[in-house]
Amino acid sequence: MIFKRVHTVLLLLMITVLAGAQSKSSSTVKNSVLSQGTWYKFAIDTTGIFKIDRQFLQNLGINTNELDPKNIRIYGNGGQLLPMLNSSFRYDGLQENAILVSGEDDGSFDANDFVLFYGKGPHQWKTIPLQPNLSRHQTNIYSDKAFYFITVDNGLGKRIKNATEITAAATQQVTTYNDYEFFEEEKTNL
Repeated sequence: MIFKRVHTVLLLLMITVLAGAQSKSSSTVKNSVLSQGTWYKFAIDTTGIFKIDRQFLQNLGINTNELDPKNIRIYGNGGQLLPMLNSSFRYDGLQENAILVSGEDDGSFDANDFVLFYGKGPHQWKTIPLQPNLSRHQTNIYSDKAFYFITVDNGLGKRIKNATEITAAATQQVTTYNDYEFFEEEKTNL
């Protein structure tokens, strides 16, 4: 009797695992966004807000004289290490990043126009589970750079949306905050 129950539990477990594997594989991207249009690759080495100006685009090889800024799109997932567990979330394919393009309304990318976007570098800070006040840094042991891709010929790009204005008076004033930095040179090859 116990032997039959174990088989039933194992059978149910196998069905559950197989169903989970099938549902995960059904969300696989069929075609990369890089398969259409002209793409330009660039690297960042830290996390933060980055400014792309006319000169940067020209250095990438983009003809800014005929560029409609509304078509600028930036794709990338950051450069952090992938999670160790296969069951952990990870993007399937490159994600489009919301950007702010200053001066896009006139349809040309002029000398004073620029693009702002938030990019994640190769290293990251992680909160320690069960100790939310403690963090540790995780160095990407494979790369010192995170790569992003820009295209200007695939239609209108994703933009940062305006937030609703807060009209209520401030109830709290923040005068200090914690900031973290780490300096870790990788000079020894093991």
